[in-house]
Amino acid sequence: MKLYVAAPTAFMDDADALMVRLYNADHTITHDWTKAVRAARNGGTPEVRRESAIADLNGVKAADAVVALHPTANGRGVYCEIGAALGLGKPVLWYEPECAERPCVFANHPLVKHVTGDVVEAVANLEATMADRFEGSNVPSLNEIARQAYVIAKNNGFWISDTERGRNEVAVKLALIHSEVSEALEEVRGASDVHEIRRDKDGKPVGFPSELADVIIRVADLAAACEIDLDEAIRTKMQYNSGREYRHGKAF
Repeated sequence: MKLYVAAPTAFMDDADALMVRLYNADHTITHDWTKAVRAARNGGTPEVRRESAIADLNGVKAADAVVALHPTANGRGVYCEIGAALGLGKPVLWYEPECAERPCVFANHPLVKHVTGDVVEAVANLEATMADRFEGSNVPSLNEIARQAYVIAKNNGFWISDTERGRNEVAVKLALIHSEVSEALEEVRGASDVHEIRRDKDGKPVGFPSELADVIIRVADLAAACEIDLDEAIRTKMQYNSGREYRHGKAF
């Protein structure tokens, strides 16, 4: 699981220790901000601080979840990172060793989980439940769908290690996407209603809608594994397509 650990500067040592524990538990730390803060204390320039701010928010953006340590302890920067995480639809583990007063409404946001015990255990519990986070009529973003698809695929053994994310593995994933498209084509060629979701003898959903879902799930999984911002990529491409000529200058 990809994590960003936020904390007030007074708790940098706690953040360092937690990041080591999370790394040893096979999690990925998206950015270690403590190194830049210590460098800035030894004569960091405004340019260095600017780059640190950019790197911090990029770390939040790349994470599956944010762990916020002691945010009520003069954690103004931590609140910025919590706000960024919530704005991106990412869960936040809000750690206080004792149940402290919640100084702002966002501490009660549904994506915020308050933790008073072991943070590594709380992260493990969060990872185990993230695949079940579709709730009611709330429509998740494409990046959220991609993140969940990747978590499920990883839990099912389809991404064993980071070394699998080379070009050869990407090519294999693209071939698997092609296989799902071919299965969708076979459903169209058959006599079944293209709107119908059927069940096979094992209860597995089948039919044209299910095959299209498989295509999207595999694309989303690959995008998340490659750390691609699918929301932004699709917005950018659709904006460009909206100004193109009829049928983009092709026959069909």
